[in-house]
Amino acid sequence: MIVTTETQVTVNPWPEMVMPEREIKETLTYLAYKVGKPVRVRACNGELIYSENCVVVCAFTDDQEGKPKPKASNKQIVNDSGGLLAVVDHNCSMLVTDILGRDDEAARAALAHVAQAAIPLLDFDVAGLLKVQKSEMRMKVQTCLGAAVRQRLSDKTRELTGLEYEARDAYQKIVGAERRKPYLEHEIKMLERLSASKSSNLARQQAEALMRLQSDGVYEEFTLSPDGSLFANTGDITIHHDGYTFPLGRYRIEINPRGEVFIENLDEHPNATHPHPHVSTDHKPCLGNITADVPKLIGQMRFAEALQVLHLFLSSYNPGNPYEKIGAFDPTGTYVDEDENPCENCADNCSPYCIRECRNNDGYYDCPDCVDYRSDYCYNECTYNEDFELVSPCEDCQRPDGECYLECEYNDEWQLCNPCDDCESKNCEECDYFPKKEVLNHGKQ
Repeated sequence: MIVTTETQVTVNPWPEMVMPEREIKETLTYLAYKVGKPVRVRACNGELIYSENCVVVCAFTDDQEGKPKPKASNKQIVNDSGGLLAVVDHNCSMLVTDILGRDDEAARAALAHVAQAAIPLLDFDVAGLLKVQKSEMRMKVQTCLGAAVRQRLSDKTRELTGLEYEARDAYQKIVGAERRKPYLEHEIKMLERLSASKSSNLARQQAEALMRLQSDGVYEEFTLSPDGSLFANTGDITIHHDGYTFPLGRYRIEINPRGEVFIENLDEHPNATHPHPHVSTDHKPCLGNITADVPKLIGQMRFAEALQVLHLFLSSYNPGNPYEKIGAFDPTGTYVDEDENPCENCADNCSPYCIRECRNNDGYYDCPDCVDYRSDYCYNECTYNEDFELVSPCEDCQRPDGECYLECEYNDEWQLCNPCDDCESKNCEECDYFPKKEVLNHGKQ
């Protein structure tokens, strides 16, 4: 088996992990190369993932009080002093001491020792374990499926009863009810069969499909609640768009007994306000062209197929209708969307700074778009309109001439218009404007 450098070591970080991810990958690359299988590193949650296709390195942390400890095994890895470092259980190597919770030479040496010592101890013959694990998963799925079926059976039965009552009230309701009744009756019969079954083929198929999703690394963990709710934690989600790579981290998907889907991000997006470009702040996804597909799969209790579709949904981006542009999810801040208007949500939109200085404006807005256009601020305070160079209060002015020369605060020194410039009268002393002219002349002397 050829293991590429891109996939040979995968690290799913956790809060207590201190050793740099790069150091962990470099150390465990040797293990991946020697066994010819990829290595996945994760925090130990008490549940091992047996697989014929990979090595799983589980790390216990020092503060895991009350959590399951590794079972007794002859496949132990100890240090030079005889202290237990790790226990190997088939394809899983469990770090008993918190090696990855430190970043020093001793911790790196201990990890390298575990990687080398684990090679002859690993055993990928896990068919029997997988059979047991499959049976346990089937029972969990059956319990979850039964609760979901009973809930949906109750909902659909009530809905059918309601439709029968509505059908008596009006012809239009009768038409609508009669169209839906066959589909509801068919679905109720299917749900009744599932509800009566103690061990269904559907539960077995779903259990196998969910385990494949987990073994392939598409999902890290499933929680199947006795009340019919399903929770699924994805692996790292990455969106490729416009030649850029956007690492969005991990997500938690909830499918409740009523078939509703909620999605929340498990890793922070510092520059984004939404969990995902196509997920609202209340965790409801906008499924776009798969809006009909997901409810249909969930209604048929095909949870694994629905989760596959939702994983593809999280890994894709439609620039036509996102809740938030993909650029907000770029941790480098280098992505620029050529179709995005940088002025759209700007706090300085249409301000004097926006119009005269901002390099992003580039002709979008001019003086007529200014929030202070043709106001007292525009004429008296705006530094870009000194001496009324850009906008003049005289344009379209409807004031009588007398007010213009004697009362207008924008022409108090006749700097805009002077009534004497074109005047041919020689009886200045009889003119209404003569007293102010004298005042202005004396002020200039």
